[in-house]
This record gives sequence, C-alpha cells and structure tokens, in this order.
Amino acid sequence: MTRKDFENLMSELLKPLGFRKKRHKWYLDGEVLNKIVELQKSMYGDMYYINYGYIFKDLELDTFVHIFRRLGSSDKDEQKRILRLLNFENNIPDEVRKAELIELIKKNMLRELESVHTAEDILSLLQK
Repeated sequence: MTRKDFENLMSELLKPLGFRKKRHKWYLDGEVLNKIVELQKSMYGDMYYINYGYIFKDLELDTFVHIFRRLGSSDKDEQKRILRLLNFENNIPDEVRKAELIELIKKNMLRELESVHTAEDILSLLQK
C-alpha cells in the first residue's frame, strides 16, 4: 500500500462523516469542537500513525490540538495488529491490510469521533 492509497482509504472513511481534506489532514468543524485527523509517517521507516484530536473553539490554541489521541487499542493483541498493519514494510496483501484497517479504524477511532461533540463528551471520554 502506498501513502496515496492510504490517504484515499482515509478519505473514503472520513468524507462521508463531513470531514474535508487538506494535505495529509482531515478537518471537521463543529459548534463547540473542531476535529482533526492526521497521518504521520515515522522517521524510521515506512510506518504510519493515525493521530486525531479535538480543538475547543473558544480556547486559544498553541499546539496541534487541545486533546490528542492516536489510533490504538487497550487490547494488547489488537494493538500489535494495528502497529503491524500500519507498518507498510510488512508483507501484508493490500486488500487484507485495507479490510483490517477499515475494521480497526471504525471500531477504535470513528465511533469515538462520531460520539464526541461537546466538552461533556470530552470529559466522559477522558474519564474512561
């Protein structure tokens, strides 16, 4: 899978939710919170991270986001799988990589992004 393929996959998942793409980031403006998703390439190989976060519209911002998150899982095996799929140096067929990434992104990131809209939602998320 190339970076372009990866970006296209992310666009397929995020654009139906209202995100708009600018370079390697996707933005969604809300009433209280803005949401950002970013692809980050590792400096140590063909490995990627999916960072995302929340910006409170009424607070000054001097960093990437107010609340930073990264695609991951509290389940050890699932976390290992995420890291393996995001390492494009691993010999995983593109269709398998794509299908598994879609499932894991929906489960571990998109559900959250779709459910967080207010400061109270953020507090609830952080308390988990």
